[in-house]
Parts: sequence; structure tokens; C-alpha cells
Amino acid sequence: MDLSDAALSTLAPDAVRADLRVAARGRVLFCVPVTKCVLIFAVEEAGVVADCIARTHDGWVADAVDELASALSQPDAASVTLDGFPERLPQGALCLHVQRVTLASRTWSAAAAPQLSGPARPLSVNPKNNASRFPAFAEFLLTAFGGHEALSTGAGVLDVAGGAGGLAFELSVRRQLPCVVVDPRELRVTADQQYVLDHRKGVRAAVVPWIEVSPLAASVDRKFACAAPTQLRELFDSTEVLDVIASEGRGDESRSSAVATAARDCSVLVGLHPDQALDHIVAVALALQKPFAVAPCCVFWKHGRNRLRVTPSGETVKTYEQLCEHVLARAPGIREAKLRFHGQNRVFWWIPPPEEVGTVDGSARCVQCDGDS
Repeated sequence: MDLSDAALSTLAPDAVRADLRVAARGRVLFCVPVTKCVLIFAVEEAGVVADCIARTHDGWVADAVDELASALSQPDAASVTLDGFPERLPQGALCLHVQRVTLASRTWSAAAAPQLSGPARPLSVNPKNNASRFPAFAEFLLTAFGGHEALSTGAGVLDVAGGAGGLAFELSVRRQLPCVVVDPRELRVTADQQYVLDHRKGVRAAVVPWIEVSPLAASVDRKFACAAPTQLRELFDSTEVLDVIASEGRGDESRSSAVATAARDCSVLVGLHPDQALDHIVAVALALQKPFAVAPCCVFWKHGRNRLRVTPSGETVKTYEQLCEHVLARAPGIREAKLRFHGQNRVFWWIPPPEEVGTVDGSARCVQCDGDS
């Protein structure tokens, strides 16, 4: 790959030049199918390594990506010629989005123009399948709260009433975001999640031998590395959390709480269908001036102090719509959006600084939501 081109030398990190074509050739160093739709490989000539990627998002058909992976993995794949458009990786190295590859007498080409942006992922067609709510909420958090760097500050995302860990998996495994789950229930790994973990382990094993010579291989290794979320198997009680933090502020170290520490140090408090933890999340976030995002679900209007909830017009909160009105009125500056999944998909989010709000308590769980949390 000719690195002397002025357009390449001025390409900024994370920038792509789809209008620019760059040619490369050399022997194949490695070839790793990352997914059915993404293939990474590298070619080397005269000591210069060119990182390459072929993916359906760049116009390739999935079957062609599979055929290309098979061909480049053969021992006789000594020399290939190719061309594509460049991208500057975040760490500064160049990567070639391949549009055409020639090996021996065979040529593979992208079938369509690259898609630099695309439509949002479609909603699940099955209203009873709520698995789509986890990636939808995770993507919303990244968009609303400043991206990966902002959410990674401190203890990371505090997932209150996180259930079996569906959201935590999306955050920690798929997006490498630090996450603390507060819920008495034990985290579970589903069969689908285990498949993802096993697949990523296999991809990392394939790229690790090449991370010293291939920035793209190193990037994939980092992307597929993940730490398990921290779990605190307790209820999230706003009164207790704020009392502990207040005691610490007065220099009283006789009381301590891992949950209170996580709330104090997190980047954002979140709750996806948190049920009885809803008011506790909002109360702690407002008191500590922390960002929050909550997607309400069940009302539990007869339980404990929930009977004291009222809408802005003074009505007792008994329905989902009234619960949303109640949350939206908790403080100035709370905003609303809709998440891309069926059912109770309204999310309310807030970024400091607004006014401080008091605390409530409660601990009931929603039987309807427990089954697919």
C-alpha cells in the first residue's frame, strides 16, 4: 500500500475516504473471519503490512466474504492484489476496506457501493420477545450520555434492578463498558450469550499471534476483550444509599456500603423496567446530581408508598401512562424518548444540573418482567 499519498497522510483517526482508491499487494499473513459478514486479513510486501477488511457493510455479499475467507486461508495463497478505500484506525494506523481481491486467476469484488451509514435496526416482529430491548437501551445510553468515554468514567454504568443481566451483557461484553449490576437475583448467561462469549474467545485466539504486526488485529483483540460486570446482590434503597453517603461526607466511616460507593462513583444510573427500584434510581440520581435514564414498566400502585405517587394533576398513579407522567414531573429538565422495541418503550433521562429531589422506598418485583429480565 502506497502510504505516500497526501490524502492518506492527512486522514484523521476514525476517518474514512470512500471516494479514494488505494491498491496493495503481497503475501497473506493471516485471515480471520470475525463474523459471517466481516473478514479481516493482512498482506505483507517488502516489510510493509497492509491491514484489510471485507464486510457486507462495504458492499460484499455474505457468501462472497465466506468464499474469500476460504481462498485466503489456503496455503497456496502466496500473493494477492487488491484495492479498496482507506480508513484511519483510532490508534493512527491505516486499514483498507477491500473492494476487489485477485488471487491467482480468480477475482472477488464487492457487489454494491459501501454504506457509510444505514437505517436503524428494525424492531422485533415478536412483541413477546423482549431481547431487543437490551441493545436498544444500550445504544440509547451511548447516544444520550456522550458515548463510550463518558460512560466509562468512574465505576461506569450502574444498572439498578438489572435482573439476569441482559443489559449488563450488552454493555460490558458487546460494548466494553464497565458496569455494576445491583439486584438480589444472580446473573445468568443464556445459551445465545454463551455462544457470543465462545465465538469472541475463538476470534481473539486467532488474532493474538498477529497483534504485534497488525494494528487491525490488535484492534479486534481489544474490541472482543470484555470484563464481566460487577454484581452487588442487594436491593437498591435510596434512603440507605443517601444516608451512607451523607455519613461519609461527615467523616463517619463506621457505615459503608458497596451499593452506595457504586452510586457515588458511577457515570450514570440506569433502570430498564426497574419496577419498584424506579423511584429509588431517580431519587439517588437527583440527590447526587448524577445523570440517569429509566424506562418504566409495572406500576405496583397498591404497594407501600407507591400509593402516594400522583400525577402533576393530582391523580393517584395507577396506570403506565400516569407513571410516565409522574416520572417526567420529578424535576425540571427530564427529557423523554422512545426506545426501539415493542411494549413499554418510553425512556426518561436527565443530565445535571437540576434541583434536588427527596427519596422513597419500596422493594416489590414485577412477575411479568422477571421471566425475561
